[in-house]
Amino acid sequence: MRDYIKEYLKDYFNTENPNFAVLIKGKWGCGKTYFIKEIIQEYESTIIQEDETDTIKISKPIYVSLFGHKSINGITNEIKKQISPFLYSKKAKLLKEILRSSLKATIRFNIDYDKDGENDGVVSYDIDFLDILLKENKKIKGKKIIFFDDLERSSLESEQLFGFINQFIEHSTCRVILIANEDWLKDKKENEAYLKIKEKIIGQTFSLEAQPDTLIKETLNSLSIDKYVDALSLQYIEDIFNISKKENLRVLKSSLINIDRFIKNIDIKYRNHDKFVSFFNAITCYFLIISLETNTGNLDIDTFQDFMPFNNEEDYTFKEYKDYINRKRIPHSNQILSLNIIQNFILNGGINVEELNNEIGNNIFFKKENELKPWEVVTYWHQSDDKLFEDSLSSLVQKIERGQIDNYEELLYINDAIFRAIDVGLHNQKKDYYLKKSISIARNMLIKDLNKTSKSKINSIWSFGFPFNRIAELGKLADELKTMRKEAVYALNIKKLEEYWENLDDLKIRDVDTYILKLLDREIRYDSINLLHCTPSKLSTKIIELSNTGLNDFLAFINDRYNRQALSEMDKHKKDINILVSLRGHLQKDKPNGKIKSILIQSIIIKINELENIWKNRP
Repeated sequence: MRDYIKEYLKDYFNTENPNFAVLIKGKWGCGKTYFIKEIIQEYESTIIQEDETDTIKISKPIYVSLFGHKSINGITNEIKKQISPFLYSKKAKLLKEILRSSLKATIRFNIDYDKDGENDGVVSYDIDFLDILLKENKKIKGKKIIFFDDLERSSLESEQLFGFINQFIEHSTCRVILIANEDWLKDKKENEAYLKIKEKIIGQTFSLEAQPDTLIKETLNSLSIDKYVDALSLQYIEDIFNISKKENLRVLKSSLINIDRFIKNIDIKYRNHDKFVSFFNAITCYFLIISLETNTGNLDIDTFQDFMPFNNEEDYTFKEYKDYINRKRIPHSNQILSLNIIQNFILNGGINVEELNNEIGNNIFFKKENELKPWEVVTYWHQSDDKLFEDSLSSLVQKIERGQIDNYEELLYINDAIFRAIDVGLHNQKKDYYLKKSISIARNMLIKDLNKTSKSKINSIWSFGFPFNRIAELGKLADELKTMRKEAVYALNIKKLEEYWENLDDLKIRDVDTYILKLLDREIRYDSINLLHCTPSKLSTKIIELSNTGLNDFLAFINDRYNRQALSEMDKHKKDINILVSLRGHLQKDKPNGKIKSILIQSIIIKINELENIWKNRP
C-alpha cells in the first residue's frame, strides 16, 4: 500500500492543476508523519536546481503541522517561515520585479529602491509570501506542494480550517496532501461539517496501516541490544505488538528504546552468560507487554500473570498474552523477573540496580543446577540434561506418591511440571493418576490448616498466581480446591460466629448486623447464613449477664432477624430456630437478678415461643 501511495502521489504532483486534495488517514502512531517525511525527502533529493538568473525556485514541498494551532494567522506564519528559505536570486532587482508583479500593491518590502547599495535584496516578513503559492507567475518555478499534517489536532472549527486550505486547492495550482486520524476527526463536535467539506475538496483517500517490521529492525539496529537480537526475539516483538492491537509505532519504538536502557542496568557477568540471549528473548517479551499497556494507560497490566486456576471461563483478562506465552513456552515471569520492577522502570525512568541484579541472579537462567527446584528443572526440560531431568522428575513423582507436599501452590506447580513431561513423551504415567493423588493430598492439607484456623493459610488455596494455562487438565484438582476453599472459609466463619455468641456482651449486641458483617468474609452472605452457631447453655449464661439495655437489644435483634415473613420464606433459619428453642430452656432455668431483667428475659422467652409456632405452622 505504501509503495502504491508513493506512485499515486508522483502522478498527482505531476498533474498540472488537480483542484482536489489527497487525504492520507491512519491511527495515531501508525507512521503517517514518518511516511510523509520520507516522501518529502525523496522528492527534494530528485530536484535539479536550474542555474537561471530570472526565476525564484521553490525547491521542496512545504510541510505544516496543524497541531495546536488556534488561528489562521498561526498557520499562515508557519507557511511563511517555510517559504522564505526556498527563495533565491542572484540579483535584488530580479527579486524586486518578481515580487512586484506577483504580490499585492499595498505590501511593503525592504528593498533599496534608490539603488544606493544599502539593504539590497533584503525582504522582511511584511511581504505576503502566501501569494507566491496562491498567484500565478512565470518567474516563480517549482512544484507547489503542501502537506497539512495533524488535521484532527487543530483547534480551529472544520469550516474555518478547510476554508483556508481550500484556497490552495481551488484557486491555485497547489497540490495539497492532508494527513489525519480521521476516526478522531469524525468524533469532533462539528463532524457533520467535516464530512460535508470532505466531499467537496478531497478527491482521493488512502488508509495507512502500521508496519512494525521495518521500524523494529531500524530501531534495533541503532541500539546496543542489537547484538542479543535473534530471529526468535524479532518474532516475539512483532507478535506481541500485533496481539496488543495498539497500532502505535511511536509507543513501540519508545518501548524498544526503553528495553535497551533497561538491559544496560544488568550486570555484565549476566550479559556475558551463555544463557543471556535466552533470557533476553523472554524478558523482551514481558517488557514489551508491560510497556505497550502501561504507555497506553493500562496500569493494571503488571497483574496479568496473577492467574487463578479456578476460573474456567475463556474470557479472562489478558487471555491472548497468556496464551501466547504458554504456546511459545516462555518461562513464567515469576521465574524471570517481577513484573512490577519492569513497570516501575517504565513509569519512573530509573531502577534500583542492586535490586534488579539480585533478582536476576535468582532466576532460572542464571541459577546453578544445584539451586534449581526439581519442578523448575522438569518444567524447563529443554534446558536440562538427561540425568538432572530424570532425578528431578523422580523426586516429584515420589513427593506425590508419599504425599510429602504441604503447600497448595507447590502442588499445582509439581502437577504442571509432570504434565509437561508427559506431553513431550518424557514420562508415560496417566495424568488422572496424579490428579487423584493430588486431590487427596490437598484434602489432607486443608484438614491440617483448618485446625490452625488461619484465614491467610486457607486463602493460599485461592489467591496465588498460577502461571500455566492448564485449566482443562488440572480442572479436577482446581475444582476440588475451589470446593475445599469454600468449605474452609465457611468453617472459619462458623468458628467466628461461635466465638461471637459465646463471648456476647453489651457492646457486641448493640448493633448485631454491623458487628457481624465486619466479622464475616465478604463472600459469606449475611442474609443467607445461620447466625446462631453456639452452645445454647453458654449463650444463655452470656445473655443473663447482659445489662437491661443489652437484653433489650437482643430482643430487638431476634424480632428483626426472625420475623414472620423471613421464617415463612426461608428454610435457612431452621438451625437458628433449634438453637433458640434450646436457649429458651436454659433461660427458663436461670434466675436473673432484678425485676426489669426478669421482665426482659420473659419477653425473650415469649418471643421464642412465638417464633417456634410460626415455624411449625409455616406454609
